[in-house]
Amino acid sequence: MPSTPPQIPTPARPERRMLLGAGLALMGLAIGGLAYGLARSAETDDIEQAFAGTVATQAAEIEKDLLAFGEALYSLRALYDSSTEVTREEFATFAAEPLRRLGALRALAWAPAVDEDDREQHVASARRAGFPDYQIRDRDGNRSQTGRLAFPVYFVEPKADGLLPIGLDLGSQGVFGAAMARAAVEDEPILSDPVAGRGGAPSVALMFLRVRDRATTQVAGFVVLAFRPAELFPGARPDDATPTLALELSDPDASGARHVLGEQGVFASGRWTAVADVRAASQTWHLAGQPSPAFLAAERSWIPFLMAVLAVLAWAVLVGLAFHFALRGREDALRKHDRAMRRILASLDEGVIVVDSEGRTQFFNAAAERILGRGAEIGISGSWSSALGVFEVDSQTSFPEEAFPLARALAGETVPEREVLVRDLGETTRRWVSVSGAPLVAQNGKRNGALIVLRDVSQKKRSQQAIRRLSRAVNHTADAVYIADAKGELIYVNPAFERMTGYARRDAVGGSFKAVGLGGGDPEDFVRLSAAILSGTAFRGTTANEHRDGSVYHGEQTLTPMLDARGRLTHWVGVCRDMTENRRIEEQRIEMELASDVQRKLYPVTAPRMRGFEIAGAVFSAEATCGDYFDFIEQSDSRVAIAVGDVSGHGLGPALVMTQVRACLRTYLELGIDLDEAFERINLMLHEDFDGDFFVTLLVIVLDLETRTMQYCNAGHIPAFVLDAEGRTKATLERTGIPLGVLADRGYEIGSGGQLQPGDVALLLTDGVVESRSKDGDCLWEDGALEVVRSHIDAPAADMVERLYERVRKHARGRSQDDDVTMVVLKAIDESATYVRAADKASELPAGARGTIARRAV
Repeated sequence: MPSTPPQIPTPARPERRMLLGAGLALMGLAIGGLAYGLARSAETDDIEQAFAGTVATQAAEIEKDLLAFGEALYSLRALYDSSTEVTREEFATFAAEPLRRLGALRALAWAPAVDEDDREQHVASARRAGFPDYQIRDRDGNRSQTGRLAFPVYFVEPKADGLLPIGLDLGSQGVFGAAMARAAVEDEPILSDPVAGRGGAPSVALMFLRVRDRATTQVAGFVVLAFRPAELFPGARPDDATPTLALELSDPDASGARHVLGEQGVFASGRWTAVADVRAASQTWHLAGQPSPAFLAAERSWIPFLMAVLAVLAWAVLVGLAFHFALRGREDALRKHDRAMRRILASLDEGVIVVDSEGRTQFFNAAAERILGRGAEIGISGSWSSALGVFEVDSQTSFPEEAFPLARALAGETVPEREVLVRDLGETTRRWVSVSGAPLVAQNGKRNGALIVLRDVSQKKRSQQAIRRLSRAVNHTADAVYIADAKGELIYVNPAFERMTGYARRDAVGGSFKAVGLGGGDPEDFVRLSAAILSGTAFRGTTANEHRDGSVYHGEQTLTPMLDARGRLTHWVGVCRDMTENRRIEEQRIEMELASDVQRKLYPVTAPRMRGFEIAGAVFSAEATCGDYFDFIEQSDSRVAIAVGDVSGHGLGPALVMTQVRACLRTYLELGIDLDEAFERINLMLHEDFDGDFFVTLLVIVLDLETRTMQYCNAGHIPAFVLDAEGRTKATLERTGIPLGVLADRGYEIGSGGQLQPGDVALLLTDGVVESRSKDGDCLWEDGALEVVRSHIDAPAADMVERLYERVRKHARGRSQDDDVTMVVLKAIDESATYVRAADKASELPAGARGTIARRAV
């Protein structure tokens, strides 16, 4: 290192010092403003990503409501599928529950198919039924888009007047008619484009679901649902004084133009923060969202302001060092100060380099040598960038020689801190270095040198990167993470904590564990958690916690004490994983096992001995539990009842309903009670006990073994078929009443199934057979099932069951079974034959069958 002391300029006049100080202060403020803007921009990006997730969640809630609309239509269609006639009172009873439960639902309606030739007859029938002013009306003089058919509104249950008026032909309205045309060929709900209401009323959209005539397979009409898309928005929380987001629901047309369906909150013109698709049945809508000022204010932090302050302070340090060299007036003071400066600069952790006006090194402290890996021998400043291997922050672009802070300082420019990457050529060492520079100017204004200050910020850089990674990981983890001080007051919670507990960060921070519901769902759990906190020991276990909305969720908690170097408690760090869904799944699994065990005990273990007949039955369930049911009940030596039924739903509840129906049916028939009276008693029992939550379709045939005649009752079940020995359809046992448990005080009729001759076959099925779908969506229907029986009309009953199930699975072509499949085959044969029970082997009937029973002639 040269022994010549660095030349320090003499002080400038006070006026010039004041001007220079003002300029440097303004530059420091500018640097602080730049640092603030960059930090604020990064923070805004994070807020926008979080808000996009919020908008997607809102879109999912709207889709959930639309799915509930479709389920309401399926429930309404079940009424028409199970009965040939539906009264206005029955329709109103069915519609009351969906209208009460679904907030955005405005009306439910039934629109039957009326042929053009039958219009007058339909109008006259409606007027006789209690609609004195009924008339089929076309919208604005337009004819129906559905050809010869009109679909007038016949029954309607609205929440408000003016929706779906009686007699309006929905096919005559352009938008609604187009949706009906699509719904006529689909077996799922079809949603129309929204239509603007008259007089400024909100837009209305309709959802259609086809009802088919089982006898002709033609469209019998549509069940229709009306709602206002603007009412699909979820309501603001009662405790929110200021809305946190604004939403707009829109429907794009074929040209891409937006049609606004509804808004919530106030939007800034021309700016959308996030957009999510809302899949609405056959339509796709867009949900656009924008955070409100209240939302942004809650998410902002002090970090940008702190970054600005740090930048200004760093600038102030740099300027202070420059003035430290600039404000020396006299030669003797410079010599005295030089010795002190050398000792100070040599002991600094920052590297300091001073060069003269020619770029020759005048001072080079040890810290600079350690940071750069070079000493004063590096040469003049013009070659430093290439000699040291200095690169931009992207680690790839070489730092220009003329832009290096020392070269700029020699040119008279004061250079603020600039981070660069220094790579020693031929070595693998890399260092992140913060470089700042300043010129050395004499009192006369002549530049006589420059200095640069170096700081090794590699460790800081690595720490910042590690902190960013850790912060990003904590903020994006699915588990709730929270930090509390030694007293148990929360000082930090991550976004997952807010979602899990319902408490926003601003509400949670500063509160106790109890204030945010941790352990509050169970007093014993809170006692265990409190005991761990008071004793300063770690806590691990599953606790019942109280959500802000009052609900209880279960969380797997880990609470760890953090100690300082002296072993004193400073903080608590907690992690909570939501186990509510896991517990619910486990409870469902146990319930399904119980339901499956109950159902296995319902099916008969032996078949009745019936001279002149053989019988076989099987159930193939789609899931662990089964909604189908069949049974054989011996009323006397000469009378046997054969039952096939289907309980709505799956799980333990339907299994218990099936048990109760089976017990009642067996009791009534064994006591000799007539079929119609037995059905009426079971129907009243189901309606009173379950209030319409469950319904049962049931078909029971009573066979007289002496006369070979059959009587039956059919409560909303699919028809049974009787074939003769040639495979021709001899009789169809149609419905004689609606499903059991739907409406109280409903009567049921007894029908005649005729007499069975040798070779005749009676086939009893559930809808899982006839509605079995292929991958293309085609159903097997009754014709497909009868075709199998006809082709094996001479085979034993058990073989027919096996062939029929093989046909069902072949039709599915590998597609998983959608519904339970149940079939019973009764075959009349020569009375001289004797019968024994077939062996219970897996080879007798298809694998997977439940309650398989077979008696064959030998």
